[in-house]
Amino acid sequence: MNKKAFTLLEILIVIILVSIIYSITLSNFNLKQKKLDTVTLSNLKQLLSSFEYNEKINIKCINNKNIECLLFIDEKLQEEKITNLFKSCPDVYKYSKNQDRLEFDDFEFEDLSVVQVCFEFDLYKNGKSSQMIVDTGKNTYIFDNISQKPKKIKYINDIGFYFNKKDNEVKNAF
Repeated sequence: MNKKAFTLLEILIVIILVSIIYSITLSNFNLKQKKLDTVTLSNLKQLLSSFEYNEKINIKCINNKNIECLLFIDEKLQEEKITNLFKSCPDVYKYSKNQDRLEFDDFEFEDLSVVQVCFEFDLYKNGKSSQMIVDTGKNTYIFDNISQKPKKIKYINDIGFYFNKKDNEVKNAF
């Protein structure tokens, strides 16, 4: 007997396989977007390190109606954006007790429109990251190269105490 048609069982197996592949693909896309929706300063390093990249992953938060953070993987702008990291532009300082402000270069899109960057964070493949102090008005976060999570303190004025404590730890180590 010459068979020219698929059996019902063969068609069902194909439909099941296609639906499984579709659900896996869709869930991975939703999972990536869901990750970006749950980003905070406390988990920023951890979340960024979960992406695949060769050299550097970077976010630039731009000052428009809502603070929106653009995601760059190996210098390429991604479609995904972080929209809930800040309610307003934070005050960002150099990693020192002097509290010198950090200024960021404006960003120019391909269409030549320019936007003001109010926060920028880099994470490199070797684990190093931007070192800075970020004051959101509610809390202050201290980012260094050593810690996976930033140190969170209540007030920006406590920065001097933080660095004095670090100095004493180093002196007492010897």
